[in-house]
Amino acid sequence: MARTGIMQWYMVFFTRWSLCPRCGTANLRRLHARDRIDRLWKNPISLLQSLFGAPIHWCPYCRLQFYDFRKLAPARKESRTTTPVS
Repeated sequence: MARTGIMQWYMVFFTRWSLCPRCGTANLRRLHARDRIDRLWKNPISLLQSLFGAPIHWCPYCRLQFYDFRKLAPARKESRTTTPVS
């Protein structure tokens, strides 16, 4: 079996940090209240977490909102190397 870079859909439940259930990105934002324009992920696990008071997370890429108790991934520092101009 060859390895691919595609994450399986069920792996979003077994990570330390919160991931978008649709696209799998860790670049998420925490919202103060639900936005009525963007879609809400209606998975039983997410709806159960909303009943227990989990914060709502939002994915800026697929514009999906979902409830999750896990923390957001720490922001990564971008390492840009610059070459000196001579």
